[in-house]
Amino acid sequence: MDDGVDLDPETSTHDKDHPQRFDDYCREIIISFGVIFAQEQRSRQQVSKQATGADWGAALGKDAILKVLCTKRWQDHPLFDYLQSPPVRSNYSAQADFPFLGQLLLRLQAYMEAQSPKDFLTLIFDRRDPLRFWTFVLAIFLGGMSLILSLIQIAVGAAQLATQVGSR
Repeated sequence: MDDGVDLDPETSTHDKDHPQRFDDYCREIIISFGVIFAQEQRSRQQVSKQATGADWGAALGKDAILKVLCTKRWQDHPLFDYLQSPPVRSNYSAQADFPFLGQLLLRLQAYMEAQSPKDFLTLIFDRRDPLRFWTFVLAIFLGGMSLILSLIQIAVGAAQLATQVGSR
């Protein structure tokens, strides 16, 4: 599939006058693992849960560092210091920080943002869109409070009716 993204480290250029070296390409791949997994605790926890299957065993047999990159914090792995990774932050520039993989990472981000929760539990734990999450929480809270107040109102009405009928 030709999507306009040149992944060949020999021909792809960040600065049009100087071709990027292969080790820069590999460095960027490892740093992208750091951004996706090493900075986000929930991603590391999910990988740790999934890393026990046969597929992971086969992958780890070919790449011994993969599990470490996906399950350790950025600060806990000396490789990220050695690679002179960009400082840990919540926003990165696709063009400046990831000249090779920037467009692919943006496509991955767009895909992830387009995914919607498909069941109630996923909706509760989905934190990608804080506005949607807090709107949901507020709607549940206000709906619950209105149900409680309605039940109280029914109980008070029934008590008033019982006392009025009993006094006759």
